Amino acid sequence: PKENRLVIIKNNHDIELSGHLGVSKTVAKISQKYYWPKLRKDIANYIRKCSICSQTKVVQDKPISQMVENYKVNIPWQIIHLDLIGPLPRTRNGFAYILVIADYFSKFVLTFKLRTASATAICECLENHVILLFGAPKYLITDNGPQLKGKEFTKLLNTYNIIPRYTANYHPQANPTERINRVIKTMISAYVIEDQRNWDLILPKITCAIRTSTHEATGLTPYFINFGREIKLDGGSNQEVDTKNIEFDRNHDYGIRSTGLRKVYESVRVKLNKAYERSKHYYNLRHRHDTFEVGDLVYKRNFALSSAIKYYNA
Repeated sequence: PKENRLVIIKNNHDIELSGHLGVSKTVAKISQKYYWPKLRKDIANYIRKCSICSQTKVVQDKPISQMVENYKVNIPWQIIHLDLIGPLPRTRNGFAYILVIADYFSKFVLTFKLRTASATAICECLENHVILLFGAPKYLITDNGPQLKGKEFTKLLNTYNIIPRYTANYHPQANPTERINRVIKTMISAYVIEDQRNWDLILPKITCAIRTSTHEATGLTPYFINFGREIKLDGGSNQEVDTKNIEFDRNHDYGIRSTGLRKVYESVRVKLNKAYERSKHYYNLRHRHDTFEVGDLVYKRNFALSSAIKYYNA
């Protein structure tokens, strides 16, 4: 009888002797004694709504949420990303953290050695070496670190009308500087094998290497996109510059330079969009789209740490 089906499923799934097993094993167990039309469908629906299973079992489906639309950016320093690396082995000069700030458009990277990861130190670097040099960005993307959501940091953003965009908790992939962080850590580890307390001495050169390397997405170096020329590290090959025969036409030079930069920016925009669409395609293949309505019951993953004192094991 239909009125007994729910009781049968409950007794063969919920009790300790049943163990909250999955659909196939529960179907096999019930089928030994019972049968009714659409038995498997009824069992699957019951288990899908089981709150204990939803809270304790690892989800085998594709993760929910596909990649959203990309930020619309036209020139460098409209959108920046900020993140911290550390604590690292404290150097002889007292540094233990690296503040990483990257431009979304050009991929230009700035790194700062910090003794403490305080809001004061971060604000000083952001204001004096980014905002007052490249201008105030429209958006700043960062994580949910307490020093990045406090009064001092928020006050600085409000002063320059910068809109913060915080990534989701425990989801660092949403901040592109996480990938830059991995590159920086890998490069540092290659040069501090014998002495890990001198990473602050090589950080400027490592940062320069990143800026002057061709980026896969843009096909150009971040330095070129940002400054309109490649960096010179050899003094111009020691060539003499004949200043006597150089004629300057400020308007003509400005026109050529601005036209060239517009072409560069347009090329970068096209390439960034192509790179984004390519990433979006492969990302969405591994994720499923779902929608939620107000009032829907959802579960949030618990990231509590194990604690012997609290008799809790994560």
